[in-house]
Amino acid sequence: MFTILLVLLCCYIRTVKQDQPAQEDDLSVTAGFAHEDGTMLSDGIIQLSNGGHILEYPLSDTALAFPNLPRNGSFMLALLDRQEQTQGTMRLSFSEGAVIDATTGKDGVGYVMVNGDTDELALYFILTDDGELQCTLWLSHPDLPPGGLPLK
Repeated sequence: MFTILLVLLCCYIRTVKQDQPAQEDDLSVTAGFAHEDGTMLSDGIIQLSNGGHILEYPLSDTALAFPNLPRNGSFMLALLDRQEQTQGTMRLSFSEGAVIDATTGKDGVGYVMVNGDTDELALYFILTDDGELQCTLWLSHPDLPPGGLPLK
């Protein structure tokens, strides 16, 4: 009897362990970009850099999708105009926590916190009149973005 219970317990433990979902380390970010007055930024380039690797995304009148970003770590985001002159930069720092939040610190760093089960996030970046970038959560429904900014 003891042997049968032991076998059943081992089968149960193996089944539970295999059924647990694999933990994803990547985060998909949808981002909108606007001037401080609310007009959308639709011309230029967004660069994301993690030190040695630079990704470029052309701005348009749609939101941008940044797939496979780290949940923990940081990278630089730069907004360039058509002539590839820097209009604004921001270091983005991602970390895991109990809540979802995005804010710009007094140091100009964009702090983004995501909880462990979050795999998609929407951020809104604002270029201030002083040439600084600020980030915040994009709280409106993705199908109804702020300022009429349509999604791809």
